[in-house]
Amino acid sequence: MMNKVEFKLDNGDKCFVYIRFNDLYKQLVIDGIDFIPKGKRNKESYNFNDDYAFRKLDTFEDRYRFKLQKYLQHPHLTVDHLQDALDQTWNSLRPKIDVVLNPPAAIVEE
Repeated sequence: MMNKVEFKLDNGDKCFVYIRFNDLYKQLVIDGIDFIPKGKRNKESYNFNDDYAFRKLDTFEDRYRFKLQKYLQHPHLTVDHLQDALDQTWNSLRPKIDVVLNPPAAIVEE
């Protein structure tokens, strides 16, 4: 499952944060970030698959830490932006109490 969260940065750039659920570690992880500069159409994508410094890291935690450090090198992207994207994704996934208490008729067996 991949979720895309879009927001505008302080300088007017659009930012797309791609978040997925990691089955092995049972947590939401930031899988990628794209930027579209203000007034432009082409996106700038942060991809680390060809970076040897990224590829030589062994563990998931080390690679994830490396990605976050690279993402935060963007001058207008902050930790708060990334946390908001994770919060929005979690709020879209969490169970809604009214659906739990009153399931749709198609789910309830007669």
